[in-house]
Amino acid sequence: NAAAPLAETIRQFNMALVQALWYTTADPVATFLGPEELADTERYIAQLDAAGQFVGQKLIELDLRSFDFVDADNAIVTARETWSDELYSGTPFFAEQQAEPELIGVRPPYVLNVTYTLQRDGEGWRIMRIVLDPAAPPAWQTP
Repeated sequence: NAAAPLAETIRQFNMALVQALWYTTADPVATFLGPEELADTERYIAQLDAAGQFVGQKLIELDLRSFDFVDADNAIVTARETWSDELYSGTPFFAEQQAEPELIGVRPPYVLNVTYTLQRDGEGWRIMRIVLDPAAPPAWQTP
């Protein structure tokens, strides 16, 4: 199945993204993203880190809807993703702090329609562009 490596790349990227936002480091997603998407992710994580915050993100459902091969080295995958998020103040490294992190924001389950543009990278695939619809997750709510 030609779509299986694309699906696996997207699944692994989403699990790595959860780790990246929790530990405020882009390292887990670096091998999955092209330069522009990685730079966007690094900027967002830097903002969280500068504010002393981190995100607990949960992927509730991943529905891969279509796989379109532009050519042998380029593909577009559309997905419907359901997430829920929690925003914390503090650090996820519990041993390094005096107090537990404070829950300061929540996003109840929400749905994003996501278009991934992927490019072959050796034997695997790299995500070159991610387009969200709506363009961003909902605003944080008070817990």
